[in-house]
Amino acid sequence: MLTTAVLCASTLVRIRNLNYNAPFTDEAIYIVLGRMGLFDRDFAEYNPQSWVGGSVYLYPIISAAAANLGGVAGSRFINVVLSIFALEFTYLTAIRLAQNTRTDRFKAGLISAVILGGSATGYYVSRIATHDMLSFLFFSMSLYYLVKALQTPTPNARLYFASAMLMAGAFLIKTVILVYIPPVIAFTYLRVRKNRKHRIFGTGYLIIPLALVTVGSLLISREMLAAFIRGHVTITYDTLQNFREVIWGGFRYILPFALLGSAGLISDRKYSVFAVLAAGTLWIIIWHLAVSRVPALDKHLYLSVYFMALIAGTGIPRLLKKLRPVKLKTSFYSALILILAGYFVVSVNSAARLYDNYWYDSRPVLSYMTGVVKNGDKVLAETGAPVIYVTYEKNHPINTVTFDWFRYGNSEGTAAYAEAVRDGYFDIIELESNSLPKLAEFSELHRRVASIIPENYRLIYENRNFYVYRRLF
Repeated sequence: MLTTAVLCASTLVRIRNLNYNAPFTDEAIYIVLGRMGLFDRDFAEYNPQSWVGGSVYLYPIISAAAANLGGVAGSRFINVVLSIFALEFTYLTAIRLAQNTRTDRFKAGLISAVILGGSATGYYVSRIATHDMLSFLFFSMSLYYLVKALQTPTPNARLYFASAMLMAGAFLIKTVILVYIPPVIAFTYLRVRKNRKHRIFGTGYLIIPLALVTVGSLLISREMLAAFIRGHVTITYDTLQNFREVIWGGFRYILPFALLGSAGLISDRKYSVFAVLAAGTLWIIIWHLAVSRVPALDKHLYLSVYFMALIAGTGIPRLLKKLRPVKLKTSFYSALILILAGYFVVSVNSAARLYDNYWYDSRPVLSYMTGVVKNGDKVLAETGAPVIYVTYEKNHPINTVTFDWFRYGNSEGTAAYAEAVRDGYFDIIELESNSLPKLAEFSELHRRVASIIPENYRLIYENRNFYVYRRLF
């Protein structure tokens, strides 16, 4: 009953107002890529393999199909559904890791589900139409089947193989999962090496298939992966203060539960369980620190929160079980239920205030662009992919140029944009206000374009933070 209530509450807070904001760049571009692939059979126009960070053939198509039925809210709803399945598998994994009694298993699953379901990171990732949630669902399913396979006395090939394929799927959907594959393989080998039958099945149905799929995928897409790494790993260098802010934002309400769970596991001498879950928590953070990259950490922290939820779920019941007398134990459990309910409400409301306004709302200018852009118009849009998305039905995506990259004549980059604007190449130009945050390279490009616009364009729309210009001739 309580588990059903947690899943229902998690669903309700996630489906509330899925039109909370305009689509941001990643959401819009996934829908556009999916539409071009699904309806135009064109997956190569934007060279997406070099910057998507995962397969362009699965999630973009799902997102585009959902958007055709319900707009960006439809695409977001798909991730809400995926997030509830991820909660269910987190619940099941915690049950597998818990103590033997039915009551203890239920408590472990419930605590884990409440913590992950109420987490700010879980709320955020489940309400944006990107490939993260699908990958994280596959990841949680893979670990559930791995734990189940290792705990089954008679080796089960299907469980090992399911775990391998789900982990491979999580990696193919989202490249960053690659950082977890070597530890998963090493952990599996260490667990099965002393049991001959499990060693044969674990090696033959998980380690080898997962390694082959991973290595094969890396070899096939090595050039695209290298381009992705150059663009996403070796460029951005962020300070430790930025890391602390993002990590604290994701952990602040969860940390007390994780510390209590850690104390429970350690006091019960479950050192190996604690070590594995703690390593899983820290692993993605260590990777981000190693490449000195904050962007996307706010979403990737879902993986850390997942492991922290398991620590809390499996450890807190062990800690409370040591309480004496029984009446005191009952009082603590009653208090824990109230505390978890309070955590859920406070954390979700805090996340809603932050993430529902995480980027500036461009819906007014997007609505205007939908009405003013005609078929065949050459458009320059600083807002980027959202403009391509809203004008897709009227104007082919290739006609809309964003600030990401452009070639004009023999020039490319800032010089190409400047020449094109000076020549009046674009029919319509959409710019953002200087007050909106920009990447350094986009800020310079914005200043260059804005300084040339008066030569050939007139202002036709102004909404505090957005401006639209039409060519004079």
